[in-house]
Amino acid sequence: MDKQKAQGYVMFDDLLALFAGQLIEKLDVHETIFALHDQGLFQPLMNEFIKIIKQFDLF
Repeated sequence: MDKQKAQGYVMFDDLLALFAGQLIEKLDVHETIFALHDQGLFQPLMNEFIKIIKQFDLF
C-alpha cells in the first residue's frame, strides 16, 4: 500500500468519504474507524483514515 500511496494511486480522503457514505445511519464514522483500528482490522487503512481525521480536526 505504501508503494501505491507514494505513486499517487490511492487517494485516502476519497476512500474515507466513500467509507463514511456506505455506513448505515446508526454507526458513527469516527467510532467505527477507531473500533476497527482497536480490533486490528484493516489497520493500514484505518491508520490512514485516523491521520486524515486528526489532520483536519474532524473529531
